[in-house]
Amino acid sequence: MTKEQYINSKTYNPLDVVYHYYVTHPKRNHHPLGVHEFFILMHSRGVDVNKITQNIMNEYDRKFNLVVILDKHGSFIKYL
Repeated sequence: MTKEQYINSKTYNPLDVVYHYYVTHPKRNHHPLGVHEFFILMHSRGVDVNKITQNIMNEYDRKFNLVVILDKHGSFIKYL
């Protein structure tokens, strides 16, 4: 995933970031599930998807040295 792809996913569909992380960090003898099956499994196991999403995005933010631009009121403008 490039920085631009990450910013696009983070902005418009954060769950894509979680699924991409899952697919690109496979465990041994692991055959990745499809996106739909993956999130059904997460839900059935009671996984806090919001917490996992935040942890993964924090990791990618550090990896890509992502900077958030805010206006003087603290409202989001864009990512760099």
